[in-house]
Amino acid sequence: KLFKEWKIGKAGKDNGILILLSTDEQRVEIEVGYGLEGTINDAKAGEIIDNYMLSFFKKGQFGEGLYNGMGAIADLIKTAESQESGTEESLGGQEKGPVGPGGGGGLWGGIAVVIIIILLLLLFAFTSGRFLGLIGIIIGGGVGFLTGGMIGAIIGAVIGFMLSYGGYSGRGGFGGWGGGMSGGWGGGDFGGGRSGGGGAGRNW
Repeated sequence: KLFKEWKIGKAGKDNGILILLSTDEQRVEIEVGYGLEGTINDAKAGEIIDNYMLSFFKKGQFGEGLYNGMGAIADLIKTAESQESGTEESLGGQEKGPVGPGGGGGLWGGIAVVIIIILLLLLFAFTSGRFLGLIGIIIGGGVGFLTGGMIGAIIGAVIGFMLSYGGYSGRGGFGGWGGGMSGGWGGGDFGGGRSGGGGAGRNW
């Protein structure tokens, strides 16, 4: 539902990825658009959560878990693009520890650091309220252009993070999100919005 309402992904490519995190329900989900299912299938999405994110979430280190998961996603996309261009790169043999998005290039690493800082600032600013909020981070389009397409529409255009404290009612779980945010991000290069139902979810 969020893919359609937020028009996540680049128009005509549907190459978006949505990461949903609810600290109240202790659950994380990765939803993958049609255009990236060949690169990040259900099994790979599950491996990213299991190997790069859950250990941090169990310790309450949500920023680190998100940062690490984003780095793993960026590495997979970079590897797939390298293989398509004939310069095959392999992730084999890499330790499944904190990777961060640095593997996707210096610019991506810098952008990711800024994103995490913003998330942490918002976290500390709003933890006194019932609801931390919904943070939509637009990273595609211009970022994909600046990185020379290495990460493409870096994860389509949007990685959405949902962080909730107390105010998340649990009515319908993640499916309850979406009201009041529809359609606003469909301009420019954005305008995807088709998720093939692929991805993975885990509780901790």
